[in-house]
Amino acid sequence: MVIIMTNNNIYTYALSLIGETESSLGISDYDARAPILLAGIIGGLSPFNRELGGEEQSFVSTVDMTDDFPLDNRLTSAAAHMLAAELILDENLELYTTLLANANRMIADEMKRATVTAPITEVY
Repeated sequence: MVIIMTNNNIYTYALSLIGETESSLGISDYDARAPILLAGIIGGLSPFNRELGGEEQSFVSTVDMTDDFPLDNRLTSAAAHMLAAELILDENLELYTTLLANANRMIADEMKRATVTAPITEVY
């Protein structure tokens, strides 16, 4: 069974990565920036989505947070890590770097898995 995530689910996941919840005080700045940042992340991940068999998404300036996340589910975790990183960029550069590195590793792992389509056999 495939679970369809919404853009808001990605945001909630991103908040958890930085130790926040939707009911945390003082996150109104995150609430305001998340749709804009997530739109850029979706556009940036779009070529990887195509490589995973999905459609390439056009760049938009913002997303509706109640809409379904438009990319392959294999990119949701990377998107959440990227969003978390962007949200705290001006607050914690070390955590930003770690989250972004994790996102890049996740993307690379998914791309590797997507390219292995048949078992490897030894040929002499």
